[in-house]
Amino acid sequence: MIDGIRRRETAEESADVFFQTTKRIISHFRREEGKNKIYELCGKENTLTNLLIASSVVQAFDYWGIHTKDPLDTNVSSLKLDLIEKTEKKEIYNEFSSLVKDTIDYEIKLLEYENSLLKKCVNTIITLQGEIHDKEREEISKALENQLNQILFKFPIVYFYDYTGDLLGISKEVRRKIIKESSAFKPIGRAIEEELIEEENIDQYLELSVLNGVQSEMRTKFEFENVRELKIETIPMHLILNQILRNLLEVFPTSTLGLEAFQHAIKFREELTANFSQTNKRKRDYESFEKNILDLIQDELSKISIEKTANYIIYFLECLLEYNFNEITSLFNRLGVMDIPEFVNLFSVDKKRVNQILKTYGINKMDLIKIGNPVNNPLSNAESELVKIKQSNPQLQNITLQDLLDTGDHEYNNVISDIASRIGMSTIDLRKFYHKKLRIEQRILNETPITNLSSMILFYDHDDILSNLCREVYFQMLAKITRQISRILETYNKVKEDQSRYLTALKKLHEHSEDQQWVVVKIEELIIQRITNRQKELTTIFDADRDPFLVNGFILARFLDTKLSDATKMLETQPSSIYSGIKELRLPSDMISPISYSLAYDLLERYKMLHEKRKLQVEEAKRSEFLKRKQIKDKIREDQNLHTLDWIERRVTSSMMRITSKGITPTTLYWNEEKDGKTCSENMKKHSELGTKSTMELFTDYFYFAVSCIKKQWPEFILDSRDSIKDEVYAIISQELSKRIGKIPTEEEIDSEIIEGERWTIANQLSDRIGKQLDKVLYQKFKKHL
Repeated sequence: MIDGIRRRETAEESADVFFQTTKRIISHFRREEGKNKIYELCGKENTLTNLLIASSVVQAFDYWGIHTKDPLDTNVSSLKLDLIEKTEKKEIYNEFSSLVKDTIDYEIKLLEYENSLLKKCVNTIITLQGEIHDKEREEISKALENQLNQILFKFPIVYFYDYTGDLLGISKEVRRKIIKESSAFKPIGRAIEEELIEEENIDQYLELSVLNGVQSEMRTKFEFENVRELKIETIPMHLILNQILRNLLEVFPTSTLGLEAFQHAIKFREELTANFSQTNKRKRDYESFEKNILDLIQDELSKISIEKTANYIIYFLECLLEYNFNEITSLFNRLGVMDIPEFVNLFSVDKKRVNQILKTYGINKMDLIKIGNPVNNPLSNAESELVKIKQSNPQLQNITLQDLLDTGDHEYNNVISDIASRIGMSTIDLRKFYHKKLRIEQRILNETPITNLSSMILFYDHDDILSNLCREVYFQMLAKITRQISRILETYNKVKEDQSRYLTALKKLHEHSEDQQWVVVKIEELIIQRITNRQKELTTIFDADRDPFLVNGFILARFLDTKLSDATKMLETQPSSIYSGIKELRLPSDMISPISYSLAYDLLERYKMLHEKRKLQVEEAKRSEFLKRKQIKDKIREDQNLHTLDWIERRVTSSMMRITSKGITPTTLYWNEEKDGKTCSENMKKHSELGTKSTMELFTDYFYFAVSCIKKQWPEFILDSRDSIKDEVYAIISQELSKRIGKIPTEEEIDSEIIEGERWTIANQLSDRIGKQLDKVLYQKFKKHL
């Protein structure tokens, strides 16, 4: 049974890793596939800002389903889907750029401020040997006050909360609290009123939630209501300043070694920050930039490990990564290092020499693992078997395993052969293994700084572990400057998720009779209040106190699945719903605030109109589809024997039989997306319209038949059960339909909800999966018959 406490800790760890938007943005730079998608949008050579924007767009479009075109208006052929996708991504990219502006420059400037402040503090502490006098404290206080005033008056307000929140330790406390709460159990079914009132703490919006938590905490703790008070009143700023100073002086270690490591880390962080700053000022090849940074980090860590101690490098990483000791230990454990001093010690090993010894004697990592395994060590097993043999052969009483394996006496060959047979090895392999052990002990453990087998095993992975550690440092630094861009990304998803709540609420409105109008009013008021909450949040994030149409245009764009520029133009030029039935008037931009009940009401009315329009479109599409199906239903049933399954059977059988033909080039038999994919999709779509079963069953039948054909031709192919394949098909269909209908459909609802374009999309996805599985088996069969 899993321990309850451990389950809670695991849930918190999972929430921390999964829900951080900064990590999601950075994750696309970790994989080749992700980087290629980024390069498709902005090229390899660009500024850091544009590369991070591109990564955010990949997350928004590919993973969160953010669009700039209404799905109901894009039911086109599969050939045009690629073009539409590229267009939408480019539109989101341009939109994101207009929102991000100088965000990364501000983030880098905050890093520079923090480096400068920490450097001043640690230098003072080291110079004065830990005791800071009033004069020095005053100097640090003036430097900090100057920084805070610069940020408060010249930066967007979010950066003030970020900087002070970090220095006060509030950001970390709020983050921990949110993650802890998010890992707790939550009720599954709730009334729509609760859905509209509740604000999420985490889910996809960790950075937004942390900012909101920091704002609330600081306003309560330092007694100010808004930014204006903060700028004109001295008491809140004085309280903040004093609290930061107290916190700062408690951050640094008390030992001389720790202080020197912190001083070193701050200096190195300045160097990394300078590299980020330069790369954001001019276009640069990302691959080259990343390699240079990783080399810089690797050289520094290697140098420290050779010249300093394990404790020094731990202090260094604590400061560089802003981790505590437990987090540093956890990081090394994840990388495969259980003993940090042992890892550091390996930097002083002559790797070239040790690798040459290993290569000369054919010693690999598995040999070391076997030698170090007390349970399943071939030599230990051989010793046990020798003891058994001695019981029936007294002449061997004084003979050891080492004697048997060292001697060249043919008299003992039979004994060695018997032992080897008993432990499942050949005599040659047993002798080789024994000599490998001798070489390890004599040539490595006695002649190098490597002192034991666990270090020897760690040595094999040392370069990879160092490389991964450098990547962790790099991506942690990169993540530190993506906080605001993460919030902007989160606003896309948060407003989009709000839309699904509004859709559910609007459907509820139609369920109430005339005498229950108070319920309708109540639900509408809750929606307006939620929109107002978004207005407040977006006004802060976009620094848009004087731009009502930007804030509300963003909300409207997510409601309509359109471009921000088009939504903003609608608010500026089209008559407002507020004056509906009175006069066609536009909203006066110079007389309204971004946080406005009237604008929230206007957005609700526009969304209601869109909802009604979509309902009519769906109903019209259903009617059209019904008539169309009715006209061809008889023909479809007659054509059931046209064998929609014949083509895929022929395609699989012929390619599997021909793959072993003499002189065949296997690539000629591989799945062609344009030719085979199109034909397969057409057949699958036709099959799904036969009407003999439900749509999902027909899609499942086709897919299962296709993979069964592969299994028939290649018995080694692992065929999932039909139920598993049905679940896979249902996941694809429900994901596609939920984009339009706003919920996951039941199997029965699929038949009534699915439209033409969605059948194409589903058939294309399933066809692609069939092709990939066929290609994999073709390759296996070809390779086996070489």
